[in-house]
Amino acid sequence: MTTLVPKFQRPGTGAVNRAFNLKLNDYVSVTDFGAVGDGTTDNTTAFNNAIATGREVYVPAGTYLINATINNKTVIYGDGNTISIVMPYNTAIAAMTYTYAAMQTPSPGFWTYHSEIHNLGFENSAMVGVGFTFGTTVPANYTTNMELATNVKFYGCHFSGLDKGVQFPFGNIGSEFYSCGFYANKYGVYTINAKFGGTMQAGNKYFFAGEFHSNTCAYYYNDTINSGNTTFNSTIFESNNIALYFYNALYMITPIAFENVWFENNGSQFSATPVVIDSWSGSTLTTQTVTPKTVIIDGQQGQYMFTNSFFGDVYVKATNAQVIATNCRAERSTGFNGGECIVDNSSSNIRLINPTFNGGLPAGTNITTSGFVYNTNAVSSSSTAGSLRWFTATPRIKQSTYGTSLAAGVKFTSAETTSGSYTLTGSVVSDGQIYSSCNQFSQATFGATQYCQIVNSYYVVANAGWYVFTFDAQVTQGVPNFFVWNRSTAQFAINMTCPVLNRWYTFAGMGQFTSAGAALYLDVAGDGGTCTWKMSAYQMHYFTTFTAAQAFLASEVYAE
Repeated sequence: MTTLVPKFQRPGTGAVNRAFNLKLNDYVSVTDFGAVGDGTTDNTTAFNNAIATGREVYVPAGTYLINATINNKTVIYGDGNTISIVMPYNTAIAAMTYTYAAMQTPSPGFWTYHSEIHNLGFENSAMVGVGFTFGTTVPANYTTNMELATNVKFYGCHFSGLDKGVQFPFGNIGSEFYSCGFYANKYGVYTINAKFGGTMQAGNKYFFAGEFHSNTCAYYYNDTINSGNTTFNSTIFESNNIALYFYNALYMITPIAFENVWFENNGSQFSATPVVIDSWSGSTLTTQTVTPKTVIIDGQQGQYMFTNSFFGDVYVKATNAQVIATNCRAERSTGFNGGECIVDNSSSNIRLINPTFNGGLPAGTNITTSGFVYNTNAVSSSSTAGSLRWFTATPRIKQSTYGTSLAAGVKFTSAETTSGSYTLTGSVVSDGQIYSSCNQFSQATFGATQYCQIVNSYYVVANAGWYVFTFDAQVTQGVPNFFVWNRSTAQFAINMTCPVLNRWYTFAGMGQFTSAGAALYLDVAGDGGTCTWKMSAYQMHYFTTFTAAQAFLASEVYAE
């Protein structure tokens, strides 16, 4: 009686030496068909013949040069992704190509998983070649139904040193990756919609655990039809020039989702040197040069959901795109695995819901925050703490009353003056953020330690407790800094700047005064040159509890 070897368990010597006809009842080894794992022999025929048996295919430890084709329902497994290695023999063709023929039984296009790849390493050097592709290696070589080569599961595989670790050139939806690694590739995973025929979208890819490390672009996604439903669960992105690049051109059917994803040392944290990546216009392929960011969202009309993850260093170039980060660690400081977020178009937005942070929340145009957890609560003399306590918020809506919380406020609808380093009188202009009128100030050779106090903003903290401020500002020249502080030990929020000229920003801050008596000013300091800025609608509110202060911020109210 023959003892069968369990799936995905390396056979012992006795099993390997079994009679060939007995092996056909269980699995076959590529070595049964003449494969030699010496790193030089072309083993394509041996692999193809093993796959043609329809049995599970075992790849013993070794390095095998191949351009194999999977054309039936196949399970391929090795002894481990660092010792069972496949490399492309001809680097113009992927090491393994999964074809439409594999979908023939059952009928083509039926949603069922056909093939599985276990414990193999796909390798090369100098970012050349493709590890695993669907349909064909070159997208322009599309033939009918190549988009229907779909539904492969990868377990414990590793892809390194390749131009593309795994390529989905025609959408090829529905593949899953479990504990797979992508290291030092130009593209770890590369997925585009069917641009040369067919109508399949680039989405429906699923990643569970695993890591993307040291790739030029860890995950590249380009879709010009309705798309969505790509998910990353408990996945690590570390030391990539670009962790994720998404281009979406039409309505996204379901969001791209990130759950418990770890981002570390990617994008602007990793390198400031621009990199070259692909750009598609229809079926025309060109390149584009981009500055590294952890996440780049391009195109239009995408939805991206981050939950219980790191969030920062995100560039939203797209129009009509929405990014929501819920219960995330959201950081603008590169020292805390973050980076400034940018939203280029007023039709797009980033919304932070209940974030935590150590180095300050991302701030900028169309970046808003509702509900958050402070790691630095008390207002202190630490300049570091003061620079963390502020963020940009949703523009306020006027409300005539808001209980008894209002402690101080300035409308800026009539001319205001400053005191301190310069006495400036604001010019009343007609493009305010909250009111139609606002004040414009300007000062030449305005130094970084020359503070101008808005006189009517002066406030003495009457009670220990929680305080919230908001004000609106626009800078048209220079880089003035805004402060809410007493210029000494009570540094509520300092070094607030407008990321972009000629845009209105609503600045907000929240903190706890542990004792009364601090004399707070709304100050402005310069950058050494000429600074011109506008101000509108400043308010300070007092609450006895953190919950009440948080609720006021979430209400998006300017209380007159």
